[in-house]
This record gives sequence, structure tokens and C-alpha cells, in this order.
Amino acid sequence: MIRMMRMMRVYIFRFVTLVSLLVSLLSCADEGSTLYVALITDMVPGAEFTTLRVEIDDRQQPRPAAVGDDFVQGVRVAEFDLAVGEHNGRVVLENDAGDRVAASPSSIEVRPGQQTGTVVISRACSGVTCPAAGNPTATACLAGQCVDPGCSPETPEHCPLPDCFADAECPPRAACAEQSCVSGVCLYASIAGSCEDMSYCNPERGCQPLGPIDPDAGMPDAGPRDATPDTPMDAGCECDAGTTQVVVCG
Repeated sequence: MIRMMRMMRVYIFRFVTLVSLLVSLLSCADEGSTLYVALITDMVPGAEFTTLRVEIDDRQQPRPAAVGDDFVQGVRVAEFDLAVGEHNGRVVLENDAGDRVAASPSSIEVRPGQQTGTVVISRACSGVTCPAAGNPTATACLAGQCVDPGCSPETPEHCPLPDCFADAECPPRAACAEQSCVSGVCLYASIAGSCEDMSYCNPERGCQPLGPIDPDAGMPDAGPRDATPDTPMDAGCECDAGTTQVVVCG
């Protein structure tokens, strides 16, 4: 009799454990998948771009950008609840006139639960149009070269070899800017107090007045030059579908 009671207790314990496990699994399934999007860029917020827009499939989330936002070290800019599987997205930077300053496509495999996808937009991609001839699948740009849109700090297996491993490996720019190696890419940020009030640090040109963005104050191209700093860029032009071009199309 005692033995039978002990066996019943064992069976009850196992049954309760199994039910608890099933409830836990169902609860996780109901949570869905959440994607947090982070942006790393050395384009100057509040000066070179004032708004950014994150697009995932047919959804989008806008966000203002202001002087002082530390995008070089990365800022979480959007959050999406998505189905598990592959999704296509894009981060677009715009100036105060509504012109596109930079855009970078991305492809991400969403897993159950929560995860972060980071998009890197570097100044080295200024003027580079992707995909380049001979590599039609490399539609994104990183460190001045066209790369797979799946390339990100979270998925380095889709990326080329790092552009740097330490800050000292990045070439210096203007005196007001300091170089940093972030996720294998050379980026440039303003040194605190290096420019006067109502001005900002342009890593190529030095301290510049802070105000309406001058279309003539473009950045030099990292790839084949299709414009010069003395050539105004077309306000409101659009890049061809399926291409990436950092800096408003010239």
C-alpha cells in the first residue's frame, strides 16, 4: 500500500512537471518576436541629418536626430514585433529639408524571442553606389565597399574582413574629430569643446556653422567621384530602386 502511494506521488509529480513545461512553451510562443534596431553612424546628427526612418518590410518608424546624440557608439532607434523568419529593412537619414542624406538596406533573420539588429552607416560610404558591377547581391555599403545586406555586427560571417581592430589603425581627419574603431569600421566623432557654440565638427572640413544644411557642403566620395564639394547636390532626388548611395544623389 505504501509502495503504491509512493508510485502515485511520482506519477503526479511527473504529470505536474510536464504540464508546467507545456504552459511555459505555449507562453513563449505567445510572446512572439521583437526586433530592436540600433544605428551606428558618424554622420553628424542635427547638422548633416535631422531625421532618420527605419523601414522593415512595409512598416516604418521615424525618429528625430539632434546634436549630441551619440550615434558613433550606437543608439537604439526602433522596435518591431515581427514573425519569425527573414525580413528586409532599411535605415534612411534625411536632412531638415527632407532630402535623403544616406540609406542602407539590411536583411535580418528574426528568431523567437528578442534580438537586436544593428545598421552601420559610415562616412567612408559617401558617394558609393551599390551594388557594384560584378557583385549584384552586395546591395549594402560598409567601410567604403559594397557588402551583403546581411552584414552586421551581430552577423560578421556575412561581412568582409574588418577595416580596423583598434582606434590607432584609423587615419586621422580634422583636428576637431577623433577616430574610433567601432565594430571593425573606422568612424569619426566630434571632440567635446573643439568647436564654438552654434557650430559642429565635420571630420573632413573641420568646424562648420550649425544651421540649415548647405547642399554645397557635401562630403568627398569614398569611391569613384561622381560629385565634388563645389557641385550642388540635387535636392529631393531619389536613388534608383535596388541601389544604395550614401549622401544625397548627385
